[in-house]
Amino acid sequence: MRRTKPITTSVRPEFLATIDELAKEEGRTRSELFREALLQYLHQKEYPKTDNDDSSIFVDYMPKDVPEDQKWFWTKEWQEKEKEADRDIAAGRYKELDNVDDLIKELNS
Repeated sequence: MRRTKPITTSVRPEFLATIDELAKEEGRTRSELFREALLQYLHQKEYPKTDNDDSSIFVDYMPKDVPEDQKWFWTKEWQEKEKEADRDIAAGRYKELDNVDDLIKELNS
């Protein structure tokens, strides 16, 4: 028994060209891209963001079906740290280092 059902949709030709380029770059099909986009949209409707800072890619919920070994990333505490890091980067409060030895020296100073 088939587990999916086909649907038909229409998009502008230039949008389809962008979709096809992205699918090729990612080694995916149009269907995979549309399914993912729709699932994300539906998830956002079900779990709307509560943070007014739209500049962050991080969210205030745990997506469904997160593997056990990755749930730590979606905890409120970790997400707050990610947002803090985003703010620090946006404000220029970071250093770029060339290697691990330089990092260790910086941490020890």
